[in-house]
Amino acid sequence: KILKWVKINPDEGPQQGGNYGPYFQSERAEIYKIYLNKLIEKGYAYRCFKTPEELEEIKKKQLLQKLPPRYEREKCTVSKEEEEEFLNGNKPFIWRLKIPNGKTYIFDKVRGKIEYDLLNFSDSPLTRQDETFTFLFSNFVDDVEMKITNVIRGEEHSSNTAIQSALYDIFEFEKPQFYHLPLICDLNGKKLSKRDFGFS
Repeated sequence: KILKWVKINPDEGPQQGGNYGPYFQSERAEIYKIYLNKLIEKGYAYRCFKTPEELEEIKKKQLLQKLPPRYEREKCTVSKEEEEEFLNGNKPFIWRLKIPNGKTYIFDKVRGKIEYDLLNFSDSPLTRQDETFTFLFSNFVDDVEMKITNVIRGEEHSSNTAIQSALYDIFEFEKPQFYHLPLICDLNGKKLSKRDFGFS
């Protein structure tokens, strides 16, 4: 409605249709599964059986030891035998991206070249326990499948861009042009959100 109000008419979308549908992520699960299977084949995805409660317990221990709280792959992976046992017992799990070693970078039209050291990033969830896909992963797949050339987002999403840049590297896809824009804040310096309807 807002786009229509400002007289911007999309070339395609849920109402118009187009060549790259369906246009709702809830209808694109089969497409995401194709990319997940490719990551598994390449050795860049693994099952994580840790519950949210167990991950929270690990985080608390890290804080008590005055360590930065972060996901640790070595504490969350299991042997082939354990994995088989858990699967036979229908233990819930999620798929996680196995972050590659090294660095990844993008060319940002606002900030120039941005380089990310992947040692500073944790293995990102690709799915949830209900087998739906996370927004970060599905967003990457959608951009690839829909041939998105320009991505404009707030600067607070730069860490998400790092994970997606790593995914582009893994698949050897050409990256879109990124624009990370400064946040728009109110008079008190608080970030405006979609729930704000203007301020004076």
